[in-house]
Amino acid sequence: MTDKSEARQLVRERRSTLADGWVREASARACRRLDALQAMQEAHTVGCYLASRMEVQTDALVQAAWARGQQVGVPARVGPQGYGWVTYMPGQPLVAGPMGILQPEGGDCLVGPVDVCVVPGVAFDRYGGRVGYGRGIYDRLLAGAPCSDHTLRIGLAFGFQVLDRVMVEPHDIRMHWIVTDDNARPAETPLDD
Repeated sequence: MTDKSEARQLVRERRSTLADGWVREASARACRRLDALQAMQEAHTVGCYLASRMEVQTDALVQAAWARGQQVGVPARVGPQGYGWVTYMPGQPLVAGPMGILQPEGGDCLVGPVDVCVVPGVAFDRYGGRVGYGRGIYDRLLAGAPCSDHTLRIGLAFGFQVLDRVMVEPHDIRMHWIVTDDNARPAETPLDD
């Protein structure tokens, strides 16, 4: 089992070697796999991250959701200390939020429920375990409204980010699916849970 700090180190080292062209091509493959899922096609509301430079790029995924008439929400700072889901519309201006991550300028809070939530991470495992960036932002976003027990949680990553087993803590929220540039599959149930 890989602990969180080791997982972050392994993936950070690998990410530092990625060429922009490879990131674009692998992102396109991963997003096509995700967009082909029936749940994605049928969702009314999709929660999705706006990618940083070395994450799976989600622009095409968001465009496809808009083209289907789906409502899209993205994480954004909504108060001095908190994050929430805000609506994101085509052509809406973006500003740099905390950690330089883009977020809509003046977006309205998303009114739920979110049917599918696409989640980034540092690392995942085949059991839906997720190692984030260490601030617990997505665990809080997934635990509160407009997400619910019925929200399908999908981890989106490059194939090298899926490790054999990552350490999860009781507050860590597991993914239902893991989608990468080379695979899309539902999370398995761990035998020791």
